[in-house]
Amino acid sequence: GLLLPHPLGIWGGDAVTVGGNVKIYQSLTLGHSIAQYSVVGSNVVIYSGSVVVGQVNVGDGATIGENSFVKSDVSAGSVFGCETARIYKGKSK
Repeated sequence: GLLLPHPLGIWGGDAVTVGGNVKIYQSLTLGHSIAQYSVVGSNVVIYSGSVVVGQVNVGDGATIGENSFVKSDVSAGSVFGCETARIYKGKSK
């Protein structure tokens, strides 16, 4: 089944596919980008604040860490974490 431990702020596009035994935490966007929808496999955990957009396949048994922005496939059994923030304008101290 689908487990939503904290079911607040979860948004999913109407054609997103989610497999069995998936755990999704709060503030998640499973969306689309120009009619391209994501597919989430079985036994996946997606932690809070994550965004999964586009024609992305999240493989069986994968884990997506909190506040991750996923725009490419995540292999089965892998752990995906957010990248380090970068400064696009201005100077770093």
